[in-house]
Amino acid sequence: MTANIKLNGIMLMHETRSTPSPLNGSKISDRFISFQWPLPESFRNPEMSGKKIQKSSLKYKLRYSKDKNFPSKCTFTVDTIWPFYNPETPLEKGTWYWQYGYIESPDKIE
Repeated sequence: MTANIKLNGIMLMHETRSTPSPLNGSKISDRFISFQWPLPESFRNPEMSGKKIQKSSLKYKLRYSKDKNFPSKCTFTVDTIWPFYNPETPLEKGTWYWQYGYIESPDKIE
């Protein structure tokens, strides 16, 4: 007996991601984590905004820390053009907190 799994290519694209990963409260055993988040709604459904949108105009800010208050001395902060980030080194064991944000470039939205 063989099993075939068919993947729909569009479902693998970051544009269709509807939730961040890892989810709040997740327990991850792999310390080589990948932080991932969805595009803003207006970028996922440009027809709703009525604007022509260039996805290359969107930038992101990510921060992660072992302290839920994100003190500057022990918080990693990253700016990226991709809706995901893979830390260069594995995270230490323990509880981690993370946040992401969108930074739009208004001159790129018509």
